[in-house]
Amino acid sequence: MSAAPVRRHTLLLGAVLVLALLLRLGFWFGVVGFDSSGWGDEPDYHRLASSVAAGEGLKSPLGEPTAARPPLYPIIVGGLYSILGDDPDVARAFQVLLGVLAVLLVYPLTRRLATPGGALLAAFLAAVNPALIYMSGLIMSENLYILAILSVLLLLVRDAREPREPASVRTYLIVGALSGAAYLARPQMLFFAAFVGFAVLWARPLPWRGRLLRLAVMVLAAAVVVSPWLARNYRQFDAFVPSTTHGGITFYESNNELIPTNPEFKGIVVLPRKAVPGWDELKDLPEVEYNREAFGKGINFIRSHPALSLRMAWWKFLRFWRFDA
Repeated sequence: MSAAPVRRHTLLLGAVLVLALLLRLGFWFGVVGFDSSGWGDEPDYHRLASSVAAGEGLKSPLGEPTAARPPLYPIIVGGLYSILGDDPDVARAFQVLLGVLAVLLVYPLTRRLATPGGALLAAFLAAVNPALIYMSGLIMSENLYILAILSVLLLLVRDAREPREPASVRTYLIVGALSGAAYLARPQMLFFAAFVGFAVLWARPLPWRGRLLRLAVMVLAAAVVVSPWLARNYRQFDAFVPSTTHGGITFYESNNELIPTNPEFKGIVVLPRKAVPGWDELKDLPEVEYNREAFGKGINFIRSHPALSLRMAWWKFLRFWRFDA
């Protein structure tokens, strides 16, 4: 593009970013409000970040080491708390910043796949996307995870379009490190990383040796980033905890006999948690055993009700794509 269209696109992108900022600030100021530790998972993340800021590490409400949440987000927010004060609004300001950065990253990513106008449209759609605006107002790890995913995709697309040696190998070193960081923000990254690994092996027009080298570099970098968390968990719990100790109860909350018998739980989880069947057997167990037993209960329910479990999965799918609040 000539200088004039470049300036116009720069101004338009700037306008999109300003719009993204205003919408996210508007949701924070007008809907969430100030001085609120939030709802759902928010108080947990705020408490963990406060514990980090106080120099105590990731601690449970009882003051014991915990792996109930992925560590990266509360550690970063805890660092901000230690500098700017232990205030949930600090975390919300950070969330807004992450949300705007995500919109910014959408532009160069789609610019490599579409026209400049298409890239601007993609950035605009990200700026006004209600789900992204919503996530930018909550003290949760999704925004950090989204930013890591977009960074990984940008690096992969750039490398696919402009393969260079040995810069390409260095790219996969960064991709691996970012993938490891994303896993420490949201364990679901494991599934996306598997997709990326498949793409590296099959999509690139390279000899097998080059593909395997890139995959090995990516996996090694990710392992280096994740290994301190695994070592810490083994030291604290004398057990292998690959991600968190929260997945078991979440899985059981959405796979139990109360879901199909109560319309209010259809497609979601049983709330409050103490209402799940067998809660008295779970609540006083040590953290790792609690996670294992809850997961086992969910698996047992699915094994005992395979057809019903498929229907429940369909309900969850429909709820995920609903258009009401």
